[in-house]
Amino acid sequence: MDQYLFLLTIGPVQEFIAAARRTRDLWAGSQLLSDLSRQAAVYIRDHQGELIFPSSSPGNEDLKQHDVVNRILATVEVDEVGTVGDGIRNFGKDLENHIREIFQEKITKVLYEFKDTCFYREIAEQQLNDLLEINWAAVEFNGTDYNNAREQLERILAARKNTRDFKQPSWSQVGQPKSSIDGQRESVIPEHCYVQRGDNDAIKKQKLNNLWQKFHISGAERLSGVDLFKRWYRPELAETKDDFPSTSHIAALPFIWRYVRASSEYKPLNVEDCHNTGKEDIFCHAIDVYADVLQDIQSKVKLKEKVVQQSSRFTHFMPYDASILYETRLREITDSDELKKRQSTELENARKALKEFYQQIETSDHPSPYYAILHADGDAMGQAIDGLASDYKLHQEFSRQLDKFASSVRDIVESHWGALIYSGGDDVLALMPLHSLLSCAKELHSKFDEAWSDFSALGDVTKPTLSIGIAIAHYMEPLSDTLHLARAAEKKAKSFPGKNALAITLSKRSGSDRTIVGGWSDQFHQHISDLIQLYRKNTIPDGYAFELEDLWQRLGSAVDPAILRAEAKRIAKRKREGKGSSELLKLAEMPPKNNEEKTTWNIEMFVNELVIASELARALGPIEATAKPEETV
Repeated sequence: MDQYLFLLTIGPVQEFIAAARRTRDLWAGSQLLSDLSRQAAVYIRDHQGELIFPSSSPGNEDLKQHDVVNRILATVEVDEVGTVGDGIRNFGKDLENHIREIFQEKITKVLYEFKDTCFYREIAEQQLNDLLEINWAAVEFNGTDYNNAREQLERILAARKNTRDFKQPSWSQVGQPKSSIDGQRESVIPEHCYVQRGDNDAIKKQKLNNLWQKFHISGAERLSGVDLFKRWYRPELAETKDDFPSTSHIAALPFIWRYVRASSEYKPLNVEDCHNTGKEDIFCHAIDVYADVLQDIQSKVKLKEKVVQQSSRFTHFMPYDASILYETRLREITDSDELKKRQSTELENARKALKEFYQQIETSDHPSPYYAILHADGDAMGQAIDGLASDYKLHQEFSRQLDKFASSVRDIVESHWGALIYSGGDDVLALMPLHSLLSCAKELHSKFDEAWSDFSALGDVTKPTLSIGIAIAHYMEPLSDTLHLARAAEKKAKSFPGKNALAITLSKRSGSDRTIVGGWSDQFHQHISDLIQLYRKNTIPDGYAFELEDLWQRLGSAVDPAILRAEAKRIAKRKREGKGSSELLKLAEMPPKNNEEKTTWNIEMFVNELVIASELARALGPIEATAKPEETV
């Protein structure tokens, strides 16, 4: 038996995952790669392989406690018969065939959903069969000099990827529109299934309803075979087929939390915190009455199942997709005549029912349309692994620590009312409501630090840290754009001196994007939390930030910092005249954090901090006079 160090990657990754119009597409794409990677890891372990990353820790033999990254590193023993290297080549080919066979089974299962539906099945299968990019490499390994073997392995795999085979696609179809999601592959849904010029109202209604019923698409979406697969794929760890909430549902959760919480409780923790207030019964009754009205309207216009039942894991007293709480979404939920965009009796009845819902729960509060995507990634991971001497056993222990963290992420995210898209190794991607966003980020960071607190094998090597990027955006903005903002924020956090940082980008529908960044060790998180509390206590007027911004735009950075500070203090006194301005004045004269700030006071960053803190404060709601002063986010 000869022993090899073996590395396998499965792709495509970023572009495949990011090509998503709905959150379910994004989630399913991430989970598909995780599911295939899990099967690959189990195959290696069951065929004389010893997993290094991910680890196969005790109690996790099936690797289902968390998602699995698309890079599998292991030691493999093979029988060498015939030419040297034939054994490991056969092993690699057999593993690749095994992965493709599993993927083919998944394809067959998903496409079976459309057995009685007219679509280009052969083209869809060809597009899917052409999707996977599987690359592997191996080097002889005798158990010693692990770092050199791993470096050689990485170089060989990189060379393999750079010389991979390119083939002419077999699924190109002349004259068929491209996918409206990725813009590369052709749509597999015939054009005659869509509304055509000259169709009467009855035919339009029938076609729109058929598109929704058969494919879960609107009248404008064109889906390739890959898009259709992601829309209908049920991941291995999913409880139900539709086990993921929409962006509008996540955006509405702070409103629901504000309504059902106890009057003196402000910590966004578990659903249990909202029990025994009496308000949940009122809310649940009112939302059922409202949903019944919408479903009755839909039955009349023959648009069915658009009031979507929400998975039990994400309801939080809202058993339907929360898009029905937004008046701007009622047209697509109720109005069958989408193409003419005219007022309709059905739409007016829906608006009336929504108004009655808010009256029944006796609140003037309404949900914000903003939500967040959180992207976390470990810092100095390669440096830490390189520092584990030349012992792959230590790398296995390192992987087990990562497994502990990855296994805890789902509970952390969902206890803060979020929805986890992916958690594998040091990588986390999740949708978060704004009221619990910062507390979730803090707990994730603390949990990651905890994973290394008792890991003595690192010795003097710098322990890994976690940088987190957050994008806050309107739920109607393209999901791929918001995901790009989250990844850009994560890169800014990693670019912060010393890394181990938190970066937040706020993208409002009016105005330019705003980004703030600071280190976890610098108490940046606490600083933003303090600003949020000041906004919730109405200590900071909303207009203060924008007057400072106007000051910055008029005077710029060339002005003496002392003058800027003095003017900021003057504005603070005027804005809070007669209402007590001591806390606001402290903000206006904050001491510099480093030597660079001693010469320049960055009003621009301060303004961005104020604006973002204000947005998060609105999600939490004002602090009532009866609340205890020490209660914080």
